[in-house]
Order: sequence, then C-alpha cells, then structure tokens
Amino acid sequence: MRPTVWILAAALLAAPAAAQEQVADLSVRLVLAQSDSMQLAVEFFQSRAEEAPLALILPDRGARRQPLRVLAKLAQAEGYSVLLPDLRGQGESRFAPGGAAAPPDENPRRRMLQDMDSALEFGLRQSNSLDREGVIFAVGESWAHGLDLLAGRPELDRLYLVSPLEGGAPPRVPELPEGAKVFLVSCEGDEEARAAQMQLYLLLPEGARQQLLLPGRSRGAGMLRQQAELREQIRGWLAR
Repeated sequence: MRPTVWILAAALLAAPAAAQEQVADLSVRLVLAQSDSMQLAVEFFQSRAEEAPLALILPDRGARRQPLRVLAKLAQAEGYSVLLPDLRGQGESRFAPGGAAAPPDENPRRRMLQDMDSALEFGLRQSNSLDREGVIFAVGESWAHGLDLLAGRPELDRLYLVSPLEGGAPPRVPELPEGAKVFLVSCEGDEEARAAQMQLYLLLPEGARQQLLLPGRSRGAGMLRQQAELREQIRGWLAR
C-alpha cells in the first residue's frame, strides 16, 4: 500500500484559476472560481504516482466536506488523486463578495453539474489521468449528481453510493456507458437509505450493479468512520 503523505509538485501550487492554501497533512485547499462568481472550495489530495486515476467525492446535501476526509485519505493511500469539494452553497463554497449570483430561476441541478465538471477538469489535469478509470463517491442525496457525472464523463467508470437518499425526487437513472459500474452500500438499520438503495438497485442494469448491506444504523460519513468492513470493501474495489 502506498503511503498517504506526498509533497505536492510545484505545478499544482501554480495551478491557474485557483487560489491555494497548504494545510498540515500536505493536501491542498483550493478555491475554484465559477462563471457566476461562485467560489467553489475544494481540497485536493495528490497521489504519489506520476499518472494517477482520479477520485471525486460528493458530500451529502447540506453537509461539509471535512467528515469525508477519511475517505479521501483512504483513496489516496490506494494510489488515487482525490478531489473533495464543498458543494455549491455548502461549507466554505460561497459567492465572491460583490459578485453576481446565478439567476434565481436557473436549474440548480444543472449548475451543480457544471461546478463538478469544472472541478473534474482541474483534478484530471493535476492527476495526469489519461485512462477511463476515475471513480466517484456520492454520499446521501448527492447520488443523482453522481449518476449524471458517470453517464456524461468518459474519464469515469465507477460510482460508489454511500447511504443513498431520495431527497424528495423519484429515482432517475441515465443511460450509463458500457462497462460502467455502480456500487451501493447502506446499513440494515437505516430503513430510509436501505429502501432508496433497493429502489435504485432495481433500476440499474443488471451487469452494472452491486450492493452491500452492513449491520448497524450508521449513515454516510458515520459509516466510513465506524464500519471497518466498509473501508476494507472500498480498498478492494479501488484495487481493481
């Protein structure tokens, strides 16, 4: 297993269109400016490998990115470069002072996907990822954005849904690329996530789905902290 600590290359620290701040564990905090003055706060964990696959982690709606750093470090230790954002309007992501906000009638889901496309472009440049082997982790209600990204980005081929929640919208599964895989995991005692997981599982193509039910009642970031079995499963999936 590769060590998680890596001294970041000068190319990352000089990345255009992003403000950087070095933090104690040698990951980097960045602000990615969006077209509507949104300042997207992200943390980037560089892999040791010169050319590394990229992992994108999408927090649950209303949640901050920090509790998911345990997942980012796990993926980094398995050889991935990892991008962990605060989603639009959450955590440290906010409009620049005096900047123009998006029109109130704009489709928020489309704008969120534009944010993630922008973040992905940055992450792919930094990781030098050339092959179709990038992965997404989507927690809670962010599963819908994860599915859309998987369907629309040829650089991504797997999606991990942790405690998927419906978020008031009926499940919708876009046409997925051939070979794409979706992994779903929740706890047996979390009835809401378990029901949403089964509904999604039945909508996915048979060859593209795999699900896991773990004991207990933890959810989302709590599952990642408390469920050693889940962490081992993720290591196995990431090892291909």
